[in-house]
Amino acid sequence: LGFLSLRAGLRRSSNGGQDQEHFGRSLLDPRPLEAMIAGSIEWESLHDNVDAGRTLALLVAALDVATGKTTIFSEVAPAADFRPSRDPRRRAEVGQIGDEHVLASAAIPLLFPARRIGASYYCDGGLRFNTPISPAIRAGSDRLVVITLSGTREEGLEPPVEINEYPSLFFLAGKVMNALLLDQVVYDLAVLKRFNHLVAVLEQALPAQSFAEVERLLVDSRGAPYRRIETLVFSPSEDLGAIATEHLHRHLDSWRLSRIPRWLLGVARGSQADWAAYLLFDGGFAERLIELGRKDALARSQEIREFFGAACVLAP
Repeated sequence: LGFLSLRAGLRRSSNGGQDQEHFGRSLLDPRPLEAMIAGSIEWESLHDNVDAGRTLALLVAALDVATGKTTIFSEVAPAADFRPSRDPRRRAEVGQIGDEHVLASAAIPLLFPARRIGASYYCDGGLRFNTPISPAIRAGSDRLVVITLSGTREEGLEPPVEINEYPSLFFLAGKVMNALLLDQVVYDLAVLKRFNHLVAVLEQALPAQSFAEVERLLVDSRGAPYRRIETLVFSPSEDLGAIATEHLHRHLDSWRLSRIPRWLLGVARGSQADWAAYLLFDGGFAERLIELGRKDALARSQEIREFFGAACVLAP
């Protein structure tokens, strides 16, 4: 993954000129990210799998910059039971998904350029979207594997951090990024847990006819009833900000970076680097995260087997 790197620096072409397509629209050069997405996803095979029903749905969220609505780009198999949200802050757009939808969903404002899809511009789908689990449930999922990046936090609580002096701008930026892009998943999981309990109580307490009436009212109001959803949730066993800080200490001086990215990462190297973890598109850092994910999965191998069934085999 070494080609996906901040070494591309700011919006400069290889001959030293300005990249007119992106100049003035974002702090960082998006071209390495564009190349990675374009070269690593076999879209035609994915479309074929959706059309054949082998994959029921691919859902990508992005924020419509003009309207402030979260758009769920939805590539859905013909047999899928997809029930879009009736929330006026949400909109479903059904059709094939491609590079631009993924890049729009990952476009952190100011850092990466918003993407034009049709007549609208879109940016990071995590903004203003406090129910990120909902689209998968509305596409018919009754079991979810959820991978969060929120470390050891439970119920949205950060691990304690001792602050001996006023926090830097970059420390605060990292916490703001976490709040905007990570905490919604933690919150939505907590809400799902409460609804699972509520549905279980209603199923036991209400006669079948009364429970069916409750479901009918829910369908009328929100387009779908509530139902119990089984989850398997993974979060990193180590703090990703701490891993990013360590990686910067080891490698920053050897990287060929233009001035502003070097300054930004150099500041992060001296503090807790939560925000740098969002920008550190370096192959070595990605390898650290992949290895951590593999280790965490193997540590829960029995739980994974029980969730997926006896046919599940985990490679060491």
